[in-house]
Order: sequence, then C-alpha cells, then structure tokens
Amino acid sequence: MARGQGHRGRCEGSAYCALRVAGGFKLRAIAPDGSEISGPQITAAYASDGSHDWKRVAIPLPAGIRAADITKFRFDAYDGDGIYLTAIGDAFVPEPAGANGATLDYVRRGEWAIADYVDDDSSSCTGGTNADGPGGTPYSCVGGRVDIPR
Repeated sequence: MARGQGHRGRCEGSAYCALRVAGGFKLRAIAPDGSEISGPQITAAYASDGSHDWKRVAIPLPAGIRAADITKFRFDAYDGDGIYLTAIGDAFVPEPAGANGATLDYVRRGEWAIADYVDDDSSSCTGGTNADGPGGTPYSCVGGRVDIPR
C-alpha cells in the first residue's frame, strides 16, 4: 500500500490507497473445463530490460488441482505493452510428502523455445512479425494473448 493516487485517481485525506498495477502480463493455467486460474500481473517494468530474462511466476491453484488437471497455459499481455515471449520452462505443482516435505508433480519439464510477440497493438509488426526483440529473432505477432501447450 502506498499513499497517493488510488481508485479513480484520488485518495481522500490521510487514507492509504493501493497503487494501480498497469501493463505487463499475466500467465494463466487452463483447466479441462476451460476455466482460467490466474497468476499475478507482472508489470512491464519488472518483466525485462529488453534481453532474454526468466521470470518465475507462481499461479495460486485451488485446493485439489493436480498437474494432470492443467491442459495448457495462457500468456496475456496488457495495455499495449508488447512482450517478447521467448520460452517457457518447467511447470509443476508441489504435492505434500510425509510430515514436512513435498514432491514436484510436473505439468511440463524443460525449456521450450517460443518466438511470439504478444501485444494488443500490432503497430510494431510488419507482415505479421516483429524483428526488434532480443537476439534479433523475428517474433510472430500473435495478438494480445497466446495459448501455450503443456
């Protein structure tokens, strides 16, 4: 919480108002029935400085959800913040083991290279690609969100 701008741009008197989170992306887990389980919104400022950069995103799953219950992931960019999606890595669900332990139930293992430019605004795309991202790779312009197979 911070003092200052809050809901509708005002914070009355000495009240404390939450800062608005804008831009960036969310990663979601998709269940077999199509329902989305959202992770936190990662702001563009935190996402990257323009180079290849891993971000660990924890998606709080409802009780009882197991790795087998996740059919795919959805990467959703916000507010015209173009995000270069370069790869997805390990995805797992921790499971209790013993009195004070855990095991990892993997949804997927290993790095899978992706070259997608995810943005609601396609003005930086030419012929369906954006070549201004990390590594000089041409990134496919996929719109504001993209589904990633498990």
